[in-house]
Amino acid sequence: MQGSKLYRYFWIGIGLLALSLQIFIIYYVYWHRHFLVPPGNDVVGHYNLIKTVMVAGKVNLSAYPAGFHLIVIGISKLFHRDIWWVLTNLTPILIILPTLAMFFLLRQIFSLKVSVLTSFVLLLSSGYPLYGFIDGNYPDMLAYGFFAVMLFAFLIRYFKTNKKLNLVWSGLFLLLIALTHHFTFFNVLSILLVFGLIQLYQKIFTCKIKLSLKVVLSTGIFLVLLIAGYFLSELLYGGMVSNFIIGFFTNAPFLKNNYLNILPDYNDYPSFAGNLVWCFGLAGFIYLLMTNFSTKTDKKAKQLVIIWLIFFYVMSRLNESSVPGRFARELALPLTVSLAFLWRYVFELNLNRIRLGQIFVFGLIGYLVIINSVIFNGFNEIPNTFTNHIWFWPVDQAKVDYIDSNIAKDAPILYNPAANLFLPVKTTNIRMTPLKLTEEQILVVENYRKHQDDKKIQKNYQNLIKDVQLKYKNISYVLDDVNPPGNTDPSAYPAYANYLNYKKVIESLEEESQNVKTFEDSASIHKIR
Repeated sequence: MQGSKLYRYFWIGIGLLALSLQIFIIYYVYWHRHFLVPPGNDVVGHYNLIKTVMVAGKVNLSAYPAGFHLIVIGISKLFHRDIWWVLTNLTPILIILPTLAMFFLLRQIFSLKVSVLTSFVLLLSSGYPLYGFIDGNYPDMLAYGFFAVMLFAFLIRYFKTNKKLNLVWSGLFLLLIALTHHFTFFNVLSILLVFGLIQLYQKIFTCKIKLSLKVVLSTGIFLVLLIAGYFLSELLYGGMVSNFIIGFFTNAPFLKNNYLNILPDYNDYPSFAGNLVWCFGLAGFIYLLMTNFSTKTDKKAKQLVIIWLIFFYVMSRLNESSVPGRFARELALPLTVSLAFLWRYVFELNLNRIRLGQIFVFGLIGYLVIINSVIFNGFNEIPNTFTNHIWFWPVDQAKVDYIDSNIAKDAPILYNPAANLFLPVKTTNIRMTPLKLTEEQILVVENYRKHQDDKKIQKNYQNLIKDVQLKYKNISYVLDDVNPPGNTDPSAYPAYANYLNYKKVIESLEEESQNVKTFEDSASIHKIR
C-alpha cells in the first residue's frame, strides 16, 4: 500500500480531518458564545496600532513592526469589514498556521505518515499556540509559529537539494519575520548565527578541508550578513536589540513586568508544550543526542533542532530574557521535530512490518492524542474554552450603543481605565477620557478605602477629590463601569490593577451628578451638573 496513491490519499485525508476538527472546535466556541472580541487584552494594543497606521498612512517600525497589522488592514479592505471583525473572526486561524508550517518542515525529512501523525499531535494536543492566542500574541504567533518554521524548513530543504532558491526563500521569510515581530527576529538570528558557526567549525576542523577562497568568501558573507542583520534590527527597532543585550547581561530585563519576568516552574513545562509533545519530544531529543545519522539532511536537521531547542530552553530559565514563560511554551515546536525523529525510528522497527503491530501503534497514538486534547473533556466543555479571557460581552456592547446613540461624539466622558479595556476603543466617542491618578494619589485612595473613619485620611481623600474635580472640570459625563466576568487578576493582567481605587474616585465624583442610565451589570452613566 505504501507508495501508492491510495496510501498517499489516506494520510492526506487524516491530515485534513485533523485540521477540520481543530477548526470546528475553535469556531464552535465562537458560534456558541457569539464572541464580540477575541480573548485576551493584547488585542486592544494591536487595534490601536492598526488605527495609528491607518491614520498616519505610514509604518513606524521602532514603535512595533507592522507586518501583522498591515495584513489585518489589507483583509479589512479586501472583504469590506471593520478591523474588529477581522481581529475577532480571522485571528483563530493563527492557531493552525504553526501546524501547516510544521508539516511542510517535517516533509523535508520524514515520510508522509510520520509528518501527518506528528503534525496531528501538535495540532490537537499541544498547549502551543493556544496560550499565545489567548494572550493575543498575534504577531509573535505569525512570525515564530509560521514564518520561522518555514525559514527552517527551506534551510533544511537547501541541504537536501543543494538548490540556492531555497536559501532565497529562507531569506524572504527572515525578512517577513523582521517586519512582523522584533523579538522573534532577534531569536531566529541568534539561532542561525550559532548554526552557521557550527557549520564553519565542521568544515574547517572536523572535515579538515583547506581554506580555499570559496570557503573563506562564503563564510565571510554569511557572518557579514548576520552581523548586518543585528545592526539593521538596531536601526529598524530604535535600539531594542542593544537594550535587550545590555539588559540581558546586566540582569535588567528589557521588558520590565513582574508577571512576564517570572520563571516558569519545572512542573509547568508539560502544560505549556502539551503533555504528549513534552514527554515524547524529550525522549526524541535524547534519541537525537545519542544517534549518528548517515544522510546530510538528517545531520543538518539534527543540529538545527538541537540548537533551536537548547536556545529556547535556556532562555526560558533566565529572567533576563524578559518573557521566560513564552520561551517555555514555544519549546513545543522543536520538541515536535524531535518527536518525529523518534517516531520514524519506532515505525522502522520490525514490529511495524506486522499489520497487528501497526494497528497497535496507530491506535496508541490516537488514544494519547485524544486524552491530551480538548475532545477528551467532552463537547459540553468546549464553549468554555476562551470565556475566562473574553472581556467584552453584549452588556458591554449595550453601553457602547447607548453612548453612541445618546451622547454627543465630542462630549467628554470620564471613565475607569481599569474597568473594561475594550469599551473606550469600541465607542465612536472621540473624547473618552481615562481617569489618571499618581502613585501617591492611589495610595491616598487605598488608605481611605481601608480606614474611612480616620479623620486625617478623610481629609486627604477629600482634598484629592477636589484636585480631581479641578483637573477634569470640563467633563460632561462619568462612566462608572465594572470589571467583566472572567480572569481579571491584576498580577496576570496589570491593566486591571487599581480597579477598586479608580472606582472609589469615580463614585465620589457621582455624588453631585445625575444618573442617566444604569445597565444590567450595575454599571452606570452620570451627567455632571
